[in-house]
Amino acid sequence: MEVFGEFSDSFIPIMDGVGMVTRNYAFWLNKKYGRAYVVTVSFPGYKDSKNEPFEILRCPSFTIPKMSPYRMAIPNMKFKKIISSVPFNIIHSHSPFFTGGIALKIAREKNIPIIATFHSKYRDDFERFLPFKWLRTIAMQKLINYYNAVDHVWVPNKATINTLREYGFRGNIEVMYNGTDLTVPNNQEEYIHKGQEIMNVTDNDFVLLYIGQHRWEKNLKLMIEALRIVMNKGKQFKLILVGQGYAEKDIKQMVINYKMNKVVSMLGVIRDRDLIKALYSRANLFLFPSLYDTSPLTIREAAAFNKPTIFIKDASAAEGIEDGKNGFLTENNPENYAAKLIYIMEHPKLIKKIGRGAKEFLYRTWEQVSDKVYERYIEIIDEYNSKHR
Repeated sequence: MEVFGEFSDSFIPIMDGVGMVTRNYAFWLNKKYGRAYVVTVSFPGYKDSKNEPFEILRCPSFTIPKMSPYRMAIPNMKFKKIISSVPFNIIHSHSPFFTGGIALKIAREKNIPIIATFHSKYRDDFERFLPFKWLRTIAMQKLINYYNAVDHVWVPNKATINTLREYGFRGNIEVMYNGTDLTVPNNQEEYIHKGQEIMNVTDNDFVLLYIGQHRWEKNLKLMIEALRIVMNKGKQFKLILVGQGYAEKDIKQMVINYKMNKVVSMLGVIRDRDLIKALYSRANLFLFPSLYDTSPLTIREAAAFNKPTIFIKDASAAEGIEDGKNGFLTENNPENYAAKLIYIMEHPKLIKKIGRGAKEFLYRTWEQVSDKVYERYIEIIDEYNSKHR
């Protein structure tokens, strides 16, 4: 029986895409193919659920300034002893930083293969919290050195290959698409009503939904400015924001300054996946203005419920999206974004049609993804063993 190690700096209680990818890899690999471990960082006051079928090993950590809620892993002797005792056959790193370094070290000590998935546009993060260009240059070089050091590099879509090439990586890259753990419930009407209660909306409200990190890199300023234009043109809507992040307070203040309090609701973090289903069930349209993300899970979640997404044209997240067929595309400015929203609101029949197209194009389950992941894991293990043992 193979033992898989999924290493990630972000994991529950952080509800971001990378953490969800890590969890679903571990869940399905553990359920169908072997024994999976998640290796991640500790969070003060948080205890893992005993219901998780896979094992979670948490490294001591502390807060990273300007990067809340993310934390830095600081392995102590106890953690090192535990992690060294696990008989991994393959390691998959979902972060090139703290747990990623641990993953690479363990893989080399055990003489086993290591895969690293490039999930995010890290240069955007460096530009925000590293004040000097020379520091950013060093950070980028260390990033590329990491991907050069592992055995296989994966990305979640084809568009992300270009990003990694722009960063300077010249090695082989393989695409492994993401999935979703959400399915439409049989009693969806009940979920719609539940969603209305959570959102505090009526049957007639046009509901716009955003689920994700509250960070300026996500292009949320453009989204709010566009909705201000829509509001000032007399269009009625409700915007529901779900998530957390360093920009949360500033977003709240922006909403106040723009006098949008009555049309914007910030619900914070929602970890209950059943409640997330209720939100998607009730929403009319999903908003994802980010240029930062590579292959967000939330657009697949929305598609599972036949809810189309508005993307920024040429964003990595918009790979394969055709405007008016399986999603909506707009230029990266508030005026065009607002115009697209108004057009959609004035043509509501489009939403159902394009929602069906979104589901057909974007929807795939994590179980389906895990089958392909396991197949590649076994091939990689066999190839590695034939060369190194």
